[in-house]
Amino acid sequence: MPAQTIHAYIHFPENLDDHFDSREQSQKIIENFHMVIDLADCEFGSVLYYSTSNKDVFFENINTYQELSKINIGTYDLETYINYLFIENKILSVDENNTTNCKIKVYNSISDSLDDNVPNFFPYLIKQHKTLLEADLQIILNLFNYFFSQNPIMIIENCNQNVTNYNIPYVTDFKELDDWLQNNRLERNFNHTDTRHIENSGNHGKDKRTGKPKSPILGGVGGRENAESFLKKAVGDKRSHSNPEDVINYDTVKQEFIWYEYENDNPQNQYHGYHLVEAFTYKRDFEGISRIPKRVIKILEYREKNQ
Repeated sequence: MPAQTIHAYIHFPENLDDHFDSREQSQKIIENFHMVIDLADCEFGSVLYYSTSNKDVFFENINTYQELSKINIGTYDLETYINYLFIENKILSVDENNTTNCKIKVYNSISDSLDDNVPNFFPYLIKQHKTLLEADLQIILNLFNYFFSQNPIMIIENCNQNVTNYNIPYVTDFKELDDWLQNNRLERNFNHTDTRHIENSGNHGKDKRTGKPKSPILGGVGGRENAESFLKKAVGDKRSHSNPEDVINYDTVKQEFIWYEYENDNPQNQYHGYHLVEAFTYKRDFEGISRIPKRVIKILEYREKNQ
């Protein structure tokens, strides 16, 4: 069971002004949308949500916009594409559990007033907020940078004159989510005492799967700090059948992939790592690289391209 659950809510804009001015811009927005969904869904312990009614209004406006502007958004039907993406990533609709007898408003810092036009999923988000465990978090994926006047969003719930405020952060693109996860997920710790991947350490073991010497940490004992430095930004895929809690990154210093194995449930949230190269020869371990989940490869490539 994850030590931390991250609840991510997808918010679609209902006003498309300034979002889809050209085919090139729309393609960039769609790519960002896809990569944000994958990054959020890959995070171990994450759960993604959306409001069906919010999504339906968005696509009604998209279709009208396309008819009037004669601009086709993307290279394929956007609604079909996003519906497929939601099914593939098992994103949950909250509409059936979204009723409330309370009044919910959002503070508008620009007009210094309270707005009662709020996203449809807010009642569900508030109910969930009241049951969160200490380490759990909520984040809104406001991918079109629309609607909210401040970050975090101040949500005000009034239940029979009992007023409660909730401050919920949001992100608008891949980099913002990437940074937010690095700064808010449970801190990862690198195991400096494990020498099984240190060549000539006296404890350098053999891989049970291949029978060969274990993949090394490049640089040996002195390379551990470098390996540790890439752990914070490493990415896993919770839908991986074999290693859902392991994470991977590309070591730009050694120019090789580095794999971090999660050391089971432990209070230190500890990992040990090694480069995907063969021991002693340092030839690239293509078989090991082939085991990296495809979504992780795509995320690392997109991150590098958009830094």
